[in-house]
Amino acid sequence: MPSGFSTSAAVCDTTQLLVLQSVVAKLRLDIPRFNNETVCFVCDQPWPSVEVNESLFCTVAPMSSSFSQDHPIGAGPEGIIEIAGFMVSVFSRIETDQIERSVLSFTDPDRGLLILKRLVLKSLAGQQLPILTGLIC
Repeated sequence: MPSGFSTSAAVCDTTQLLVLQSVVAKLRLDIPRFNNETVCFVCDQPWPSVEVNESLFCTVAPMSSSFSQDHPIGAGPEGIIEIAGFMVSVFSRIETDQIERSVLSFTDPDRGLLILKRLVLKSLAGQQLPILTGLIC
């Protein structure tokens, strides 16, 4: 089965932008706090260059890529495989007036980074990409 997240030999004709958009769609579907275009979005870098007015947000950014020397089976000499990655970054602003309460930024049940990281991993690890037009062969 074709997959955007596996290391299998199955290959899908797609674009890097569609993969990034599919990751965002999967996160929005699985994590209710990210179900908004101003909270979870594709960005050209992990930290947006413009101010984000949300106190909790998630970016999906492309990472470097390379091209495989192998030709995908069935693609002939016209086919090429690009090996590319992406980075999911979660930002959560938590204000406290108590000294030594920074652990709250990790453990808060609604906004803690360790809690949110677990949700992101659960959403993406070992999963198929959601079907977007032209993505799944």
